[in-house]
Amino acid sequence: NDISKNEFNKPYFRNSSHYISISHTLNYASAVISTKNVGVDIEQISDKIHKIKHKFCSQVELHSNHSSEDFIKVWSAKEAMYKAYGNKGLLFAADMFVSQNEGIILKNSQEIIFSLHYKQHKNLFSVIAEQI
Repeated sequence: NDISKNEFNKPYFRNSSHYISISHTLNYASAVISTKNVGVDIEQISDKIHKIKHKFCSQVELHSNHSSEDFIKVWSAKEAMYKAYGNKGLLFAADMFVSQNEGIILKNSQEIIFSLHYKQHKNLFSVIAEQI
């Protein structure tokens, strides 16, 4: 199957009902193919996340998470959900919410729910967000 990108740069298969998402960081890459709408993100764990956590976390997320790993988990989950959503205009701190293994996008009176699947390998963290 040939892969194309839509107007928001989201990859898709031209002749298939399957979904695809791709992510990379450093010398690593991750890809996922699913029959459900899906997004993937992979990130390096770093303390630098504390400098920007206020930009992507809601007040509840800021107070319920503490470690670099916690905030990378939230960031990666929201990045994966954003990729699955596939449109512009989401505010990570106001429109997207992460709680354990579930993520929610609330936008334009619409609620989109995702199942979140986490994986850590050495100093890398990845998340797959699969729309329910």
